[in-house]
Amino acid sequence: MMIFFAVLVGVVAGPLLALATRSPAQRKGFAKREEKFRQGIGRDPNRALFGPHKLFWWNALFWGVLFATIFAVIGQMGPR
Repeated sequence: MMIFFAVLVGVVAGPLLALATRSPAQRKGFAKREEKFRQGIGRDPNRALFGPHKLFWWNALFWGVLFATIFAVIGQMGPR
């Protein structure tokens, strides 16, 4: 039953957090990091696994799998 809830959390949280990564504030922060990289400061933000530069479905998949895994591990640690 806990695995069902973990998958449910992943299905719900994935798209919601994917939408959050596409917000104007995230895009502005990404643009700042990209500008710093062009000046030679820091790492290339385009190589990140998630963010506003990635496709919506990729962000949703990334966040969904991450949250489902976390909730599955927590669910399996509890008493049976």
